[in-house]
Amino acid sequence: MNTSVVSLVGWALLGGILLSSCSKPVLEQAFQGDLPPAEANKVINDYCLECHVHAGFSADQHLERSRQFYDRPPYTQAQECRVCHYIREEGLLIKTVHRGTRWPQWVKQGRFKRFEARELAKPPDQANP
Repeated sequence: MNTSVVSLVGWALLGGILLSSCSKPVLEQAFQGDLPPAEANKVINDYCLECHVHAGFSADQHLERSRQFYDRPPYTQAQECRVCHYIREEGLLIKTVHRGTRWPQWVKQGRFKRFEARELAKPPDQANP
């Protein structure tokens, strides 16, 4: 192979890596509220069903039932899974994903005040109805 072809392939690979690192995966978009609620819920639900613990999970019933355990908005008005659930990447070189829940008892302790303030400050067209 001549050097110009190798150089071209190298630049193409580098460009692909840079472009892919700049775009957010759809799961991250769903958890950040960057997708329409119905689409975000489907993405999150499909992700959760990959885990054996949630294999028989019913998202609609869960969302409806779970609101009653919380004592304030945005949780009591939640229309999206991401209000109570989140993911967090950990690690620099080897990324691991931590799945988390904003449990009602932790909400009562005030552990998620910043998240709540951001959610409640959203314009009505972007917030949970």
